[in-house]
Amino acid sequence: MTITLGGLLVIERFSWDRKEEANWTTSIGVSMRDVLRRYKGFDGSTPWPETLGLRNIRLDEGLAFIDQYRAVRKYFQDIQAHSWCDLLYLQHVRTSRDEFTHSDFDFCGYDFGHYGGVGNFFSVLLHEVINGRYDQLGRYAHVLNQYCLLPSLIEADIVKETREALKLKGESLETEDDEDFVPIGIYAVKGSQNDARYLSGLSEVDDR
Repeated sequence: MTITLGGLLVIERFSWDRKEEANWTTSIGVSMRDVLRRYKGFDGSTPWPETLGLRNIRLDEGLAFIDQYRAVRKYFQDIQAHSWCDLLYLQHVRTSRDEFTHSDFDFCGYDFGHYGGVGNFFSVLLHEVINGRYDQLGRYAHVLNQYCLLPSLIEADIVKETREALKLKGESLETEDDEDFVPIGIYAVKGSQNDARYLSGLSEVDDR
């Protein structure tokens, strides 16, 4: 089959001007700080947070082709010192055979939702399972893996069916680009140490 989405992404996880949000308690009873320690999906504050460094990187729907990995890796390393971010490879998949292999990346699981570039992304897992208003979706939080992602495409199909049932009942759910809400394979670059450094700063925010 043809893979319609696949490429590199540098995503800023959290903006420091919103650090009070780290103390929010999600609908499943876990602090956003703890979620951010684990989540490796495509959602976050800003994709490609520094435009100046993008002069030598070509983007297609917010992703860079893998043949630009060296340039993207340098961009990622340059902003790591002052931005909490992840370097990911996203792959739009239909079956578990649609795999991406690269010696610098590890498979983390599947996010579910839509990614189309800056200002055009929505993770159902982050916003409706982990921090949503409907128990029917929140109950799937227990199947998420250590990266707050789905371990297989089977669970993605179940989440999709549950959303469809809720929409048929007239419940209020994210619907923009809804036809493009799909499972997306997430691969993270090995050896990223951003989580510990930046979340240690977030942990100093007073709980109010």
